[in-house]
Formats: sequence, structure tokens, C-alpha cells
Amino acid sequence: MGETAGRMNYTEQIPSDDVAILHCHGMFTLEDIEDFRNKTERLLNKSLRRILMNMRDITHIDSSAIGELILFMNAAKNRNIDLILFDVGPDILNIFRMAHLDRFFKITTSSQIKKDFPSLTLKP
Repeated sequence: MGETAGRMNYTEQIPSDDVAILHCHGMFTLEDIEDFRNKTERLLNKSLRRILMNMRDITHIDSSAIGELILFMNAAKNRNIDLILFDVGPDILNIFRMAHLDRFFKITTSSQIKKDFPSLTLKP
């Protein structure tokens, strides 16, 4: 996806056969749902055990995008893929907490990811 002001863009990293890392940047809104769904559907169709989503550079998320993240989490669970969000910024984390989504999503930090998966290299 090309960079458009304010829109979300991604970089994908596949450091091993069973792990993918999706680095997300910008604003995640209704306008980004179709691109996000296409990107994540491709990941869900791979033989992955784990998808890590770097949320550090997400500056805004709307209710449509939250709904899409929930759908993504459920689709991953149905395929026995562990979806982990990491480095969620304080504003986004606060939204998740207010909606009790911090109990639904697995949320951690890049420091914890490095401890849990020492062989992974997290590129920006």
C-alpha cells in the first residue's frame, strides 16, 4: 500500500517459517479496512503459528478498525494462530482498556517479545 497522508501503511517481516511480524504505521480507520483485510488474509493463509503486530506507530484508531482487529483475532484463533499486539501506544491502549479489549487481545511490549522469542529480530 502506498503512503498516503494519515492512512495506515505496513511493512511485513517473516523472520521464520511460522512467524510473521506486521509493522503498522499511521492512522487505522475505516478507509484502511479493505487493505488491512487483504494483507491479513494473506498472512492467515500461510502456515504460521504466530503473527506479531507492531502497533507502536499507530497514531489513531477508529471503531471500524477496532472491529476489524477483533475479526482478525477471531480468524487467527480459528486457524490456531497466536496473534500478539505489541508496543501499543498509550492513547490506543487507553481506548482498548475502556472497551475491555485489553482482556481480549494479547498485548505486550517489544522488550517482552525479545525475551520470549530471542531468535527474532524486530525491524522497525
